[in-house]
Amino acid sequence: MSLTPAFEIGLWNGWILAAIFLAANYLLMFISPRENTKEMMDQVKQAQGKDKQLTYITWIPYLSIMIYSIFVPLKLGTLWFYFGLALFALGMIAGIVAGVQLFFRKSGQLMTNGFYRISRNPIYVSCYVIWIGIGVATASWLILAFVVLSMIVQHFIILGEERICLEKYSAPYREYMNRVPRYILVFPITKLQNV
Repeated sequence: MSLTPAFEIGLWNGWILAAIFLAANYLLMFISPRENTKEMMDQVKQAQGKDKQLTYITWIPYLSIMIYSIFVPLKLGTLWFYFGLALFALGMIAGIVAGVQLFFRKSGQLMTNGFYRISRNPIYVSCYVIWIGIGVATASWLILAFVVLSMIVQHFIILGEERICLEKYSAPYREYMNRVPRYILVFPITKLQNV
């Protein structure tokens, strides 16, 4: 694994996995009920001040991963590739299931079932697993560094989203926060601090 692996444009580069990820996300949004997609987009638009600025800032590491993956070859036939591909597949399956749960729920419903019983943000978690998988499959420390940077920035976006959910759902969301961890395999963070 290297910080900057071979930099070349090719058919068997990380862009293939990135394209699969993007296609699945846009297909899910395209086939989901319009009112749910609109509700999710309206929630994004509710971000104010620094939360709105962070939304734009998070695009920097995300687009960096997307663009860089075009030029980084997959390490086909190596342990890096197979392990990265397994992480990618795991993240895709979890992300699609969590996305279907979210986008096909009853409009306005607080989602607390399925993957949302083990994480308040299973879509974010699955995206991290997907991008880590791409970083490992290409044996690129730089992609992994972009993923970590993205995780840090998105953490603050998630805090803003939680404030919006508290305003929208109030006590049921507070109880949900106390019961389910923000990410995964970690006790609920609200027991340490109130959002």
